[in-house]
Parts: sequence; C-alpha cells; structure tokens
Amino acid sequence: MKISSTVPTTRYQRPPAEGEVKIEFGIPSEGGNSSAGEKYNFTQKAVRLAWRGSDKGFDPISSGELPDWAVMDVIEACATKDFFSAKEAAQLINILSQSIVRQQD
Repeated sequence: MKISSTVPTTRYQRPPAEGEVKIEFGIPSEGGNSSAGEKYNFTQKAVRLAWRGSDKGFDPISSGELPDWAVMDVIEACATKDFFSAKEAAQLINILSQSIVRQQD
C-alpha cells in the first residue's frame, strides 16, 4: 500500500516498548494498492490499521486493509445493526458533517 498520510489512533495506544499502531491512508495506484489490491485487482483508495513492532517492523497479518467501498459497507452494516451507541453515532455524524462542510469550500 502506498501511504498518502498517517494519523495516530485516538482510542488505543500500545505501550512504547511493544511498538505502535497508526491509521494509514493509501492512495490508488496501478496494479493494485497493496497485496490485497494486487490479488483482487482493486485500485481504490484504502485505509488500514498499521501495527508495527518495537523494531518498527510492519505486521501485515494484524494490519487489516480496507478499500473505500469496504469502509462504507462496514459503516453501513454497523449502523444498520445498531453497533454504535447513540453517543458514538452522534460523534460520527458530527465529524462527517464537518467533512461535508470542508469539501464544499
């Protein structure tokens, strides 16, 4: 996955001696944006939780990657199944509303 940006997780941090976990955003690329992209021939933007050990080595087994369409499917399924509490759903609505405003400029 070719990384376009990285942000820290807000709800979980590993002890520094164990390594780190971050959210990595991938950009579309020819031939697939990752091993999954190459295998299944998708070139959409993607996001993953990137788990790195104390040696900064990337752990591909624990670092699940989702293309943009799968992120939408997961969020929609979670909303349909009332997976999020009312407070969590309100937080998501607020953050998504801010995203809409930013994109209108």
